[in-house]
Parts: sequence; structure tokens; C-alpha cells
Amino acid sequence: MVWLAGYFMPLRAQFEPLMYDLHDNPSSVFSYPSRKAGGRFYVLTPLIPHIQLQYKLSGPTPYDLLAADGRDFNLKWQETLNAITRNQGLLWETKFHLLAFGINKEAKTYRGGLYAQGQTWVFHAPSLYRFALYGNSDASSRIDLSELHFNAEFVYTLYFGMSMPLGDGDSRWGFNVKLYNSAGTVSSTSNKGEIYYVPGQNNYYTHVFDNIDLEIRSSGLRKLMFEDNMGNKNVDSAAVVHDFMRRFGGTGNWGLGLDIGLEKPLSDAWTWSVNVEDLGIIRYADDNFSLRAHGHYRYEGVQVQFPDQPVDYWREIRDDFKQKIPTDTLTGVFYQWRPFKVYTSFRYTFGTAGGYNEYDCYYPWKSYAGEDEKPHSYMGWIGFYQNLAGRPYWGTGLYVHWIWARGFYTRLTLTTDSYTPFNAGLGLGGHIGPWHIYLMADNLTGYLNAAASHGQYVALGTYWSF
Repeated sequence: MVWLAGYFMPLRAQFEPLMYDLHDNPSSVFSYPSRKAGGRFYVLTPLIPHIQLQYKLSGPTPYDLLAADGRDFNLKWQETLNAITRNQGLLWETKFHLLAFGINKEAKTYRGGLYAQGQTWVFHAPSLYRFALYGNSDASSRIDLSELHFNAEFVYTLYFGMSMPLGDGDSRWGFNVKLYNSAGTVSSTSNKGEIYYVPGQNNYYTHVFDNIDLEIRSSGLRKLMFEDNMGNKNVDSAAVVHDFMRRFGGTGNWGLGLDIGLEKPLSDAWTWSVNVEDLGIIRYADDNFSLRAHGHYRYEGVQVQFPDQPVDYWREIRDDFKQKIPTDTLTGVFYQWRPFKVYTSFRYTFGTAGGYNEYDCYYPWKSYAGEDEKPHSYMGWIGFYQNLAGRPYWGTGLYVHWIWARGFYTRLTLTTDSYTPFNAGLGLGGHIGPWHIYLMADNLTGYLNAAASHGQYVALGTYWSF
């Protein structure tokens, strides 16, 4: 089942409260592009990149099914199956921020970089699970093809952006222009139709394929998975694997995207912000292979008329099915929207850095031109929404960024989202001279029993800020 596969995979969720509005961190510029960077300039190198690993899993967990609690396994299996809904599933996103730089010039920040991102979402298909377990023993059972909803892709992103004042006031806005290059994708997100059976006239049942519209699109997998089906029998396996691996060095799948954000001070202490991340599209044109089946078909069994050969009847059924529900093999170009994210927040700034009267405790080797450039502790509320090709994903919570000593901070988050009802996160960061290092972990209570957890998270990285 999907939840078992999700448990054994290192995953990272889309909602990132620990990385949101993280002062002076190069990896927070995507969810908060209007934020001004600290220091004069920063740099992140591939030697020690920013890495995040996490998974999000909603609905039943492996513990619900496999726990050694003395209960009958068949009973737990039925309870688990009954608890699953079509809006539950798993999310995965792993990001490696390989290169980043930022330069502060007067009130503006100029930045750029490169990151690699692998992401997957898979939603449960309860009607398909029940059919696989019980077959068509229940006359009221239907397979709803719209429940089949999944996407997986691996994308490199080159970005350049700015953060600057808006007009003559204290508001700021920022953006990142992104150039995508996708190693490949496989997805199926807009399916329709049902499969069921009803009492028949010439047989006990009539099997109905009702207005089927099923499509699976892929790029980068044709040679690896479908080559034999396209008539090429003499395939060099080593060459196929080599071709697949070279895709991680660049392909012909290109796209454009945009991050954009705005922050507006409401008072000396309060600031409101709204940000949109990954508003973009990718054109897939390299090694594409897609399958689409569509149509309507009713089947009431075989009426045998001797002495005809039985094989003729099965051939007639097959030909009739192909005529009523044709399957198209497509290798042409297709376009795919990125799963954009929307953040909004209210931030309250308080105190001085670690209680020191001198603000230079965060960057003790340099001086500041004014109080606005000096770091403060802050806390806030965050709201989040993501569109997963028509399936909503939301999150909300509180975060605190506390600068408690010279060059060191603690970050705390309390959140809830579509997948986990309660998350408590902790982050620690600091620097030695210009060298910064940080470690973040979310859903801390989930580490007490990983099998029963709905999500776990860890992020770490280093960068230089001068």
C-alpha cells in the first residue's frame, strides 16, 4: 500500500515553517523573496550544500496496521482501509541548495543560485484498494478513476532575484526569476470515469466502463520502461541506464517560473507579508511517452456458438474493447504547471539580540549604519496553501526566532497542516566569524515512535555571510 512505501522513503514536505522568514539564510529567499539579506554579501557553495529530508503522511500509518498489540490483523486491515480517504496520501520533496550568492547594495539585495529538487505526491485511491482486496463481491462497489492522482519529478532550478523598497515608504517587495530544467516526470492527475457492474439481461452481470478518461504522462522514462512496447526489442540495457543517468546533467525539458513577495510594516513592531513561490510551467519535450484511454464500454459476457473456436470470441471482445475505449500512445510535447505555494504571515519584532545593549552581537566583526540593519528577535503567525494539481494542501502555525547570545539563535515552531494535526519544531543556528551553520528538526514528538508518525523532518547547512 501507498502508506507503507511512504514510510520507508526519506521525504521532505512542502510546508516549511522552520525555514520561513529565517533571517540571513540563503534558502529562505524562495518562500520570503522580499526579505533583505543580512551583512554585505553571502555565499553558499556545493562543498557543504543546504540539505532537507522529510516526509508527510496523512491517514493511517504503518503502526496502525503492523503494531504488535495482540489485535487480529484482518480486523486492523479492515479498519485501516475504512479510515482511508481520497484526500489522504504522502508528500515528498528533497531539495539540495547547491550554490547561492547575495549582495546588499544600499537598500537593495541582488541574489542568485542553483538548486536541485525532487518531489512526489501520491494520494490514496480507496475504491481501488477495496477492489484489490475484495474484488467485485460487493455489488455496490465502484472503482473511481478520479482518485488516481500522483506526480513525481526531478528539477534543477537556476534563479536570479532582487529585494528592494516599494516606493518611498518602508514596504519592500522581492522576486526570483527561475529557469527550470527537468530530468523527468511521471504524473496522472486529471482522470475521470468509473468501473462497476449491474444486473444483466443475458448474463448475471453487465460490466460497465463508464465514460473512462485515464491518462499517464511521462518524460525521461520511455527508454527505461517502455522501449519494448514501442517495437525496439534489441535494447542495450547498459546504454539505456546510461541515457537515464545522463538526464540528471541536463535535458531538453525547460521551463520558467517566478517567486514574488511583499512585506508591509503595520507599526514599529508588526509586519505583514504575502509571498507566492514557484508560479511557473515546464515544457516537456525530451524522451516523452504518454498513454491515454478514453471511451465507454459495456460487457455482458460471451455467448458461445459451436463449432466456432473460443479464441475467436476473445479476439472479438478484445477488438470491441479497443474500439470502444481506444488507447493512444503519445510522444509529443506537453506542458505541466508547477505546484505553486502561497505564504502569508504577521511578524512581531521584539527585544535586542540576546539582551545586549550593543546590536553588533550578531555580527561582532562589523558595525551597522542604523538600527534597521541590526538583527532583532521576532515571532509570528504563518499561513500556507499549495495547489497539488487540484488537491489543496494547507498549513498554519506560530514561529519564534530568538537571538539569545552573540551570534546564536533558537527557532521554535508550533504548526498544524493537512497531514499532521500537531507539529513542534526546533532549530539551532550560529556562526563563527562569517561562517554560519544551522540544524533544524520538525515534528519532534514523531521521533518517539517513527512508525506511528505522520511526518519527520531534518534540515542542515552552512553558508558564509560577510
